[in-house]
Amino acid sequence: MVEIKSKAIPAQPRSKNYPTGSVIVKSSGGASTSNQGGDSTIPIITSVDSSAFSENNVLSSLRTLLEIRKRIIAKTDNETVLSDDNTLSSLRTMEELNGAIEEALKTIEATYLNKTKADTASEVITFLKGLLVGDNIASINEDGDAEVRN
Repeated sequence: MVEIKSKAIPAQPRSKNYPTGSVIVKSSGGASTSNQGGDSTIPIITSVDSSAFSENNVLSSLRTLLEIRKRIIAKTDNETVLSDDNTLSSLRTMEELNGAIEEALKTIEATYLNKTKADTASEVITFLKGLLVGDNIASINEDGDAEVRN
């Protein structure tokens, strides 16, 4: 029997799933395996395969995408608990980030004086080198000498 090679792994493969020099072959059942020239093979779990995941098998690219898609939390999904085993959709990520940014801005606004709108300081403010008001309408220098227009 002649074995037909569907892919040969190069000497420097991008994927570390296959050892150098392995050959991927299609079996009669349609599942692909990696043949390393000996008796050992690496089973590839396809999108419809129910085999258990282990250190001795790999997922096909379609199965990988399906596994990732199963773990994506949509923007509207507020019931799934966040964990290391699932992923937020990009819209949900943006929603989470925007919420965190808004909370941070509220904290900043309550903590620091605002230079673009009227604000009140609840404590003493000390200016070490003086104070200039408006377009040089009034000033107080570092020695405490005040100068006002009227």
